Amino acid sequence: MKRRIRKEAIIKKQFLILTAIVFLLVMFAQARTPARTESLEEKIQKATSLLLDSEKSEDKDRGFLLFVESIDLAAAGGSFPAAFQDEIRGALEIFRRGSILDQQGGDKLRKAYALLNGGKPFQIPAEISSIAQAVEYGRTQVRSALAQVKAGKDADAVRPLLEVILMVITPMEAQGE
Repeated sequence: MKRRIRKEAIIKKQFLILTAIVFLLVMFAQARTPARTESLEEKIQKATSLLLDSEKSEDKDRGFLLFVESIDLAAAGGSFPAAFQDEIRGALEIFRRGSILDQQGGDKLRKAYALLNGGKPFQIPAEISSIAQAVEYGRTQVRSALAQVKAGKDADAVRPLLEVILMVITPMEAQGE
């Protein structure tokens, strides 16, 4: 009888130790699992909501950064020139450190666009003459980008996303209005 009680105590002790080990392994695995990252589609949708729909300037800043991050993410799988990726990543670094209005960051985005556009600079389309039209154009470009992402063509989302950002940082009056 004493043997049986002692054997049960040993089994209980082993069970508790095993349970503790399993618990620690599960906790360690959860700690090592990276946080869920947003998909490109989710990032674009969030950027659109913050940049185009919010009235708060801090939301607009965050949306702007998310758009540039989305461009970088979408371009990662494409066959873009190395200089293009360098310009996008350089702009992203500048914007993260400072302001979305930083001229150097804007210049890098403009250079990146020109690299995609046969050397031609970005110009606001002639039919756009008001902020409302520019916002609607931006929404159209976002819809185009999202359609490309949903079709599995992330690289094809780069140009419309870049055009949205350039619409934001290009003064309307520079177009002769």
